[in-house]
Amino acid sequence: MVSDSSSLRIAYTKGEVNGITTFKDKSYGGTSVTPNGDIQEFTTSLERIGLLNMAEKGLYYGLEYTSFQTPAAVGFSNSSKAIEYYGLDKAMKMQNYEIVIGYDTAAYAKRYESDFESFYLQGMFGIGASIYDLSSDIKERVESLSNKSILSSTYSLVLDAEVDLGYIWQKRFKSVRGIGYSIELGAKVRGIYTGIGQSSDSDSSINANELKMEMSRYDIWYGPYNIVF
Repeated sequence: MVSDSSSLRIAYTKGEVNGITTFKDKSYGGTSVTPNGDIQEFTTSLERIGLLNMAEKGLYYGLEYTSFQTPAAVGFSNSSKAIEYYGLDKAMKMQNYEIVIGYDTAAYAKRYESDFESFYLQGMFGIGASIYDLSSDIKERVESLSNKSILSSTYSLVLDAEVDLGYIWQKRFKSVRGIGYSIELGAKVRGIYTGIGQSSDSDSSINANELKMEMSRYDIWYGPYNIVF
């Protein structure tokens, strides 16, 4: 429930990333399903939706959902925890569901300031669950070679953090009842960690005819931005 001193914000971000990935085989003991040095071009669309409660002094908290496809190095372990197969999934889908908390300088300025000009440092932290969907290409290759099925339970903890550094100009005019403008110029860095695999304890849920996906991944998104309103 939103209090009288808070406001509800719906945030939506959509972007497209182009890149090149190279698979380097470091011999994990299993069978690689991807040629060493394989180079792949990729394009991925990222969508992020947030439902945020904007509280006092620029603080906020809420829920956030992120979805994107990405190349990913993955392994597949058996019931003895040994990696049997590994390789590059060219189009693995990731969906992150998070609880987030952070600070927004512009939200503070809009509520408490008329003429405002300053450098700012703001940040966000999130924690939640990440759900993975393997592409049909690598799933079919591994299951065909191994004559085993891959467990569909592919989810893990996700940790997320963002830092923004920039400058904000804001001005309101009394003659038009406080209507004015706000300009933000800055740069941000966002880091996301996800990982999935068998624990150090024995896993009785995996039988001899099954494989489980193994992955440890760090994503870093960075670059300049500007916001005008």
